[in-house]
Amino acid sequence: RVGTVIGSPALSILLYKVDFNRTMRAAWSAVGHQDGRAHLPLDLHFLLTAWASNAADEHAILGRAMQCLEVHPNLSGPMLDPVAGWEPGEAVQVCLAEISTEDVMRTFDSLPLDFKLSVHYMARVVRIDQADALPDADVTEALTGSRPEVLEAGS
Repeated sequence: RVGTVIGSPALSILLYKVDFNRTMRAAWSAVGHQDGRAHLPLDLHFLLTAWASNAADEHAILGRAMQCLEVHPNLSGPMLDPVAGWEPGEAVQVCLAEISTEDVMRTFDSLPLDFKLSVHYMARVVRIDQADALPDADVTEALTGSRPEVLEAGS
């Protein structure tokens, strides 16, 4: 929420970008063709920012967060919120994201705060699935007793 004060020490996690996963999109489109449901694979980009009264504490906070994500880069089972309807066997991979200095500065230009030491992570592949398969269309017309005409050469 804008205007909310973040206490110190703290670690904030900001979802700043949602993008479709270019690698998995075609594969999930093929699955959707087979099962009649839409599947949208996404990459979620997060900004982890440390908040403390001094730089040493901010470094320690970010270092510990990065250590935790390095040890547990795959979130699955009880680590995923059941409210989201995760299926058994589903997992999300969390990894460091490459981001240019220009993109970092542009991100902070859009936020109501000055630049803070931050690390960028990406959660992939998060998939949004259509709840129910589309029903097969009802047959509305049937044509019987007809066959295609064959045209003779020169006609």
